[in-house]
Amino acid sequence: NMSLPIIDSHLHLWDPQHIGMDWLAKAVPQIRNKTFLYPEFNEATKGLDIEGMVYLETDVNPAYGLLETQWVVEKLAKQDKRLLGVVAYAPLENGERSRSYVEALVRIGAGQGVTPGDAAHEPTARSFWSSSKPKEPTIIKGVRRLLQSESVDFCVQPDFIKGVQLLADYGLSFDICVKPWHLANAIKLVEQCPGMMFVLDHMGKPQVEAPHAKDKHFAEWSAHITKLASFPNVHAKLSGITTEVDAVNGSAWTVADLQPYFDHYLKSFGE
Repeated sequence: NMSLPIIDSHLHLWDPQHIGMDWLAKAVPQIRNKTFLYPEFNEATKGLDIEGMVYLETDVNPAYGLLETQWVVEKLAKQDKRLLGVVAYAPLENGERSRSYVEALVRIGAGQGVTPGDAAHEPTARSFWSSSKPKEPTIIKGVRRLLQSESVDFCVQPDFIKGVQLLADYGLSFDICVKPWHLANAIKLVEQCPGMMFVLDHMGKPQVEAPHAKDKHFAEWSAHITKLASFPNVHAKLSGITTEVDAVNGSAWTVADLQPYFDHYLKSFGE
């Protein structure tokens, strides 16, 4: 039904002339070093009723993390009122030291700038190190620190777990973006953070191969998905699976190839 209202919960926009993104230089030819902004998005979604969007950080070079968030809040959100929330990058592996970065994100999202200041919005050294929390509301709704390219143990390091846990102090969620071999430790991360809300990206990036029902990868992936879905604080979104199929099988896939994965995902998390 093309008229069904859609919330695009995983919107990526980028401008390589503005934000450093090393991965874009190595991307597939269709997008390599190319800009993808609202004109391109609107063309790609023509005929669909996109009533709301959530921006997801785009794996920018870490030095550009806060700049990306500022660009989205101060420019992109004002260009299209359908942009309802932002899931930003933060270096959570720094544990408690991540707090100052997270507070800067929330302040940017609340239109307060990077650091708290006086009535004239002039930050001072004292106010920068203030323990006062940013004001609500903020368009920043969550944080994503990509795990898919890290070691399997990265997400269970004590400092990383602490970095994730402190997001709850600001009402922020954490997006889990992993490869299938990270899922077992992603479960351990969730177990250590009962007060956090998690969102699983891209269905855990399954390795889509045939035959599905007897495939070892499918069996392992499906067991991990069932376990993650058993946690009341883990939520799921449908996104990105076709790019994973392309990575494994090229473009030679059909709806039937994907059906077992969608069936299990929806059965586990509910429709």
